Amino acid sequence: MTREFSKRWLRFASVTAIAVALWALAAVHGYAWQMIWLPAAAAGAAWPSHGTDTRDQCLRRLLPDRDARA
Repeated sequence: MTREFSKRWLRFASVTAIAVALWALAAVHGYAWQMIWLPAAAAGAAWPSHGTDTRDQCLRRLLPDRDARA
């Protein structure tokens, strides 16, 4: 397993585990349904991205005729 691969998933796993622990703490105090969104939101925010595209490549994909207007 490469180092970069494990680092991306380690962050995802640790953030999700912390969110689940906070949700369990809220459930103990009677707020389970109010906080049911927390683990999913944290997992979505920490989901690993490839990060191979630069900002310019993303803009070219979103605005394909950007060079034609300039």
